[in-house]
Amino acid sequence: MSTDQPKGKFVAYINKDKQPGDKLPAFDQGELHMPGTDDVRTVTLWIQEYTDKETGEVKQRYSGEAKPILADPKAHLAKLAGPAVPTDAVEFQGATYKAHQIRLYPNKFQAEAPDKPRPDLHGHYYPGNGAPLVSLGVWIETTRYGDVKLSGKTGYPVPGKPETVMQDDMAADHAEPAPKKSGRGKATGGRGE
Repeated sequence: MSTDQPKGKFVAYINKDKQPGDKLPAFDQGELHMPGTDDVRTVTLWIQEYTDKETGEVKQRYSGEAKPILADPKAHLAKLAGPAVPTDAVEFQGATYKAHQIRLYPNKFQAEAPDKPRPDLHGHYYPGNGAPLVSLGVWIETTRYGDVKLSGKTGYPVPGKPETVMQDDMAADHAEPAPKKSGRGKATGGRGE
């Protein structure tokens, strides 16, 4: 496992109620673990088609939000009833990311090294409040019950480190087996991990 940068976990499960053409999110239950911390965000993602400007191909991208889990719901409601807060956003690679916004695109670096298990999707998440963008490397997988899930790693971009090297580090971490749970009873993965 690489120790160059702190990493976190990402997982999102398919919304079993999603139907073609409806407005429901494609992934309605997920978690984004902020790199190197215990901070967990809930993830909701929609899927859209777009035309790749370089190739002209129609591809799929995922966008949505990853919001902090509320420690105090009453304080959150009081904040919502208060005055408007200025929009918190950052610009990155020609795109504007609002606070809590996440975007995933097909990984353009996957094809240049087919012998390496690079992520299927790559993107970024802006946690808000001026915090740095979080990079995501995500694989499209299935649960043990045959449902689609997105699973991957989070990390902070390292200045001067090529994107392909960071993705290879994420792939090495993603390939490591999960630590065995000790104790009695059967551990459950909630939605079929």
